[in-house]
Amino acid sequence: MNYCPNCGQQFERQTNFCRNCGFNLQARSLTATPKPFFTQLGDVFLVRGFKVILILLVAQVISLIVISSLPYFSGEQAFYSQWVQQESAQFSSLSLFGEFTGIFTNNLDVALRMMIPGLGDLVFGGAIYNTSRLLEATAFSRGLQPADLSVTLALLPHTWIELSAYALAVFEGAYIVYAIVPRRGRKRPVTLRFLGAEVVVAVVLLALILLVAAVLEVSLVVLGAYGLLGWVPLSAIAFVIFTVRRRFIRKGSTPHLPPGL
Repeated sequence: MNYCPNCGQQFERQTNFCRNCGFNLQARSLTATPKPFFTQLGDVFLVRGFKVILILLVAQVISLIVISSLPYFSGEQAFYSQWVQQESAQFSSLSLFGEFTGIFTNNLDVALRMMIPGLGDLVFGGAIYNTSRLLEATAFSRGLQPADLSVTLALLPHTWIELSAYALAVFEGAYIVYAIVPRRGRKRPVTLRFLGAEVVVAVVLLALILLVAAVLEVSLVVLGAYGLLGWVPLSAIAFVIFTVRRRFIRKGSTPHLPPGL
């Protein structure tokens, strides 16, 4: 049997182009050596997942704004108000390092649960809803409108970093399903060995991203408004990511991609 080296679709020997993804089957030998590990990682994170992660990031922001502006259901306001008070009391008694540790471990725990295929989507939705309602309760406790607090949070760099990490985690859960579930007439797009290594890399990336987010969030306590300077390194990192992605695509590492990813 012959399989497309780009998407894994089965095809007849005399076929010139893959009917599934359009890959030029005569452009290179089907027995060519597999792509290097880091090239495959680039395919996953810089190409396949990039737009998906951006869409999930925007969806989170819109959801937070919309849900936090909606009235509470019966009994919700008291529940979330008490939740806010408990968290405020807990963090007020912690040292700066303790606050950093608490923020980092909590966010990483949530992100790792979002990576679980199937279950992660429920965790993602629940986290968005709870965060929106907590934002609303926090705003009311300070005499603010939820929209005002949403704008304030949008100005803080750690907000976008955390939401980006959650978007990456949800994408990773979807990619695991895509990689391990065979489709009719197709082999798996990657080996299980590569998938295992790719998951480890994703976990390390999540930890590093959320580590930076926790540092920036805690720095607001010390630096105050100067904490907004965190946008400088964040903008530089974003520029590097976009630049590397553009160069990666120009090299033609992934000329065609299977539908959906």
